[in-house]
Amino acid sequence: PKLEPKQQQKPYMTLQIGDIRQYYSSGDRIYFDKEIVDTVRRSDGLKVYKAKYTFYTLFYAYIGYSYEFIRDGYYFLTSLDTITEPNVNIINPFNEVKTAKIYPKDGEIFLANEGAPDNEKEYRKIKLLETFSTPIKTYQDVCECEIIFADGSRKMLVYYSSEYGHFSTKYFGFNNNSYVFLVYLKLSNKEFGDYINFFEKNVIEGIPEKYKKYNILF
Repeated sequence: PKLEPKQQQKPYMTLQIGDIRQYYSSGDRIYFDKEIVDTVRRSDGLKVYKAKYTFYTLFYAYIGYSYEFIRDGYYFLTSLDTITEPNVNIINPFNEVKTAKIYPKDGEIFLANEGAPDNEKEYRKIKLLETFSTPIKTYQDVCECEIIFADGSRKMLVYYSSEYGHFSTKYFGFNNNSYVFLVYLKLSNKEFGDYINFFEKNVIEGIPEKYKKYNILF
C-alpha cells in the first residue's frame, strides 16, 4: 500500500524583522506595540532579534527593548551580555528564558529558566486547543501555555496559534488581573485588524515596573 506523506506541523512562533503586533490590556487599560526592528550580535557572537516595545499611556509613550531568538525548537528571551555576578546562574550566563515551544505537544512540561534558584524557577505546561476566541477574532489550532511560578502566587495563560503566533495572555495574581489580546498584526504574509496611531506623546526610554510583566509573554 502507498504510504501517505506525514503532515508537517506549522511553527507556532516565528521571527522576522518588520513583524508588528499591537495589543490591548484590560487590566492596565493601555495599548502597547511589539515590533521586531533589527538583528544584533550577543557578546558571544550569536545573532538575535531586537524587539521594540512601546506602551501608550494618557500622556507618555514608554519604550523598551528585548532580545529574542529561536533555537532547538524553543523561542528564547536573552540578555546581550553575561550576568556579571559570578555566583549567579553559572549554568545559564546569558539569562536565557524559554518562553514558548515552536512545535508544541499536548501535555508537555518544560523548565523555562534553566539554572535559576529553586524559588525563581518557572515551568511551562502545554495544552492544545481546537479554537480560542478573543473580542477581536476566533483562532484555530491554539496552544495554551500555562506559566507556573515557583511561589504559586501568580499564574499566566499564554495563547498562540500556528497561523498567527502569540495573540493573547491572561494574568492572575499580579497587581491586577489582566486580559491581553491582539488588536492588530502585520507579518510578512498576513495582516489583520486596524493599527491605532497615538500621536504627540512624550517619549520616555525605559518601561515602568508595572508593565514589565508583559515582556515575558513571548
